[in-house]
Amino acid sequence: MTEERMKEIEAMSDEDIDYSDIPELDDEWFKKAKLVDYSKGESFKSLAKTK
Repeated sequence: MTEERMKEIEAMSDEDIDYSDIPELDDEWFKKAKLVDYSKGESFKSLAKTK
């Protein structure tokens, strides 16, 4: 992402963000969610390998 694009995004208000293509997080999603403690060195890469 370019620095210019990041500034554009940061300048947007919450009302200007289009969330219509993001699925709602329902109870089923939260049942499957895992809490990750990045302070212990666990990374997304290591989580992706377990799938």
